[in-house]
Amino acid sequence: MKKKNKQSSADIARYVILGTLGLILGAVVVYSLLYIFGVTDDAERPPYLTLSGNDLQTEPIEVIEFFSYDCPHCRRLESFVDDWVENLPDGVTFRRVHVAFSGRTKVLATIHWMLQERGILDQNHDRIFKTAGEGKLYIFETLETMAEYFDGYGITAEQFKALFNSQTLARRVEDNQTLTDRYRVTSVPQILVANKYKVFASKKSEKILEVVDELIINILSGELPETEATVEETKN
Repeated sequence: MKKKNKQSSADIARYVILGTLGLILGAVVVYSLLYIFGVTDDAERPPYLTLSGNDLQTEPIEVIEFFSYDCPHCRRLESFVDDWVENLPDGVTFRRVHVAFSGRTKVLATIHWMLQERGILDQNHDRIFKTAGEGKLYIFETLETMAEYFDGYGITAEQFKALFNSQTLARRVEDNQTLTDRYRVTSVPQILVANKYKVFASKKSEKILEVVDELIINILSGELPETEATVEETKN
């Protein structure tokens, strides 16, 4: 009987240890996902970083949004971006770079480039975000389902299939990812301002644009932000 009790105690201890490890692992996974999508606690990091060694580029001041169609935070930000872009001051340009962190985001980045080059991004951009928000990302898992999805939206299914695996698009996506790596973009959305300042997402989608606006105003007025404590090196 004593031997059985000892075994039972050992089993309980083992289950407690395994349960604790499971909880720790689960917390790490959840935090990692939140970090990837840029929704960790705003208090843990500054609203932007100054990129050490990068020249400030002001002719024009280029604003780059690093994003992904499968990112919920990017989707929330999108509702503010269109109106914001319309009100950018002269001398400021804006473009989006779709990251390619994984197999799925590489596919979505390829789609983003294809739509841009075909001149049909405007009629599909919000539609893709909406589809992702409805939990239908499985549509972008096969060439057949993707071709069917875009058929009639500025491109035919056969045209989509012919273009999707082109070397030109592959190079475009690779160039975008090289840019992403260069600026050490590891979560989205992030916005690069004038090759010098990297702005992070916050819990309030519009907050990131407010920070970008402040940076633009300071750059245009010649009053550069003081951020000695928040400096980050870029990759060469």
